[in-house]
Amino acid sequence: MQEQADLAASEAMLRNIFQAVPLGVVMVQDRIITFSNSKISRMLGFGKDELIGQSARILYPDGEEFFRVGQEKYPILSEKGAASIETRFQKKNGKVIDILMHSTPLDPLDISAGVISTAINITEQKEMESALRKNEARYRNIFETTAVSIWEEDFSAVKAAIGAKKAEGVTDFRTYFDTHPDFLLQQLELIKIVDVNEAAVKMYKAASKEELMNSLERTFVPESLATFKEEIVAIAEGKPHFTAEGVTKALDGERVEVIVTMTFPKEAALWENVTVGMVDITERNRVAAALRESEDRLSKIRIAANDGTWDWNLKTNHLYFDPRYYEMAGYDVNEFPHRFEEFQKRIHPDDAFIVMDQARKHLGKEIDRFDVEFRFKKKDDSWLWILGKGVVVEWDKYGDPVRFLGTHTDIMDRKLAEDSLQKYAKRLETLQKVTAVLTTTLALEEVLSNILEQLALVIDFDNTTIFLREGNQVRMVTLQGDIYPQQLIGKLYPLDNPLFLEIQTTAQTLCLADVQVDPRFQNWGDVNEVHGWMGVPLLVRDELIGFLTLDSYQVDIYGLDEAEMVRPFADQAAQAIENARLHEQVKRNVAELDERVRERTEKLNMLVSAMTGREVRMAELKKVIKKLRKQLKDAGIKPIANDPLIAD
Repeated sequence: MQEQADLAASEAMLRNIFQAVPLGVVMVQDRIITFSNSKISRMLGFGKDELIGQSARILYPDGEEFFRVGQEKYPILSEKGAASIETRFQKKNGKVIDILMHSTPLDPLDISAGVISTAINITEQKEMESALRKNEARYRNIFETTAVSIWEEDFSAVKAAIGAKKAEGVTDFRTYFDTHPDFLLQQLELIKIVDVNEAAVKMYKAASKEELMNSLERTFVPESLATFKEEIVAIAEGKPHFTAEGVTKALDGERVEVIVTMTFPKEAALWENVTVGMVDITERNRVAAALRESEDRLSKIRIAANDGTWDWNLKTNHLYFDPRYYEMAGYDVNEFPHRFEEFQKRIHPDDAFIVMDQARKHLGKEIDRFDVEFRFKKKDDSWLWILGKGVVVEWDKYGDPVRFLGTHTDIMDRKLAEDSLQKYAKRLETLQKVTAVLTTTLALEEVLSNILEQLALVIDFDNTTIFLREGNQVRMVTLQGDIYPQQLIGKLYPLDNPLFLEIQTTAQTLCLADVQVDPRFQNWGDVNEVHGWMGVPLLVRDELIGFLTLDSYQVDIYGLDEAEMVRPFADQAAQAIENARLHEQVKRNVAELDERVRERTEKLNMLVSAMTGREVRMAELKKVIKKLRKQLKDAGIKPIANDPLIAD
């Protein structure tokens, strides 16, 4: 009796322990549930003791899983005395959850005596693992499909070397690298390339990923070291990010100018996989250089590729947008719902058809990839030029697309550069036409008239005037508009007028946003309606010959762009005016020369006439003398001396 009491007490204690543990516990004999604790009952939604006496089949969503677990578990228990299996339980309400089950026999020598199992709900863990796999798939797709060159690099050895130097007392690493260049080069050798994407292989003209991954040093040129030094300094200083422009070379030796972007990890273990993004800006820099050479005022265009990504589930119509997707258009993260309709309504109306047509063709397998440029509405209602790229990464068994992944790249800078080039080309074309018109005449009045007429083709204005320099003054020679009286034409103005003086001193175009609030503006006529104003120097061989002024009834209408539009025209106009003035001077010089020749001719004619009369009189005198000499001879008288006018 005592033994039975002890056994009952032992079983009661064991049951109390099983009730207290924070795990689901179930005992099964011949696959019939003989005990279940409250934790397993709550986990599966059953009442107390509701599972007792039931077949263990009640725990599983279907007979197949019930059979599988038995087939796998019991042989392991017989061999090893314990078994761990991942399975699925079905709750009373029908919901299926993931379970990690650990089982041991009550009697290791006799499994038929029963098995006790603990159950841990790992549904959340499995969901996280699934999400992780999806994120990894999304990342790999972006990694391989983005147009940006991406490198995965192992910086753990570099991080360790920097740490060792810090331990030695080095604090100013920039100076240290300048004085120890060999140490800097050693850091390059310590970097290991883990992976590169296809964009990197293409950018650096490698035959394969393997060739590029083993050729990091071949992409360096002497100029690369300056950027590399700053990169290592950023690591040493503990900065979270690094971005810089640099120069590299492709494996065929061609120069490749890039923007390098890195984000450094906080955890030491993650230094083995540092992501380095490189954007090829060689062509961008070439365009920028061409613009500087052509207009001498456009600054270097900066294009930073920082793509937004999207993941469209075509079955549920759920469209995931990553944070950058929102931020590049000025939205807060998740500011609009993750739905296709939200994307669609933000496409510019003029671009909607081409975007949807490209998507339709790719989803219908007519084209390999979705690749389109379009405008996307920003939060402030302005438009952002986007390069959209994407590819279907999952199809169902019927061949229909399931998941469509892609990126959005901000190409606004590139579009602005293209627009600038188009405007410049149009400006050159207009300037050529204007130049042709301005050179059709050398008459100054006609030239001035043509200038005003052609100026209207270049820029909008309400009134315009031309002043030409005369010593320390300027004379208004022509005007067009309805606020300045014609009586002002021909009037002289001092050259030390504040506005004229500033233009003369700087030799630059001067723009006023609103003359009504600018004390420098001289009131010539009724100018109450005038607001915007521009003064342009007329220069010939860097010498000021006058001014071209424009004004408008609109505030702040003239700025840098307008000044750059007018300046080449003003240079052509100044040359045309100078040519006309030189022509007039030549005409005056020719007229003066003609007058002098006429006067000299008249004097010469008078002299010739006078000389001609003297010769006639001398001839007559000779005849008289000969006649007298003959009469003397006839009379027998010999002349005393020979006459010098008559030779014997």
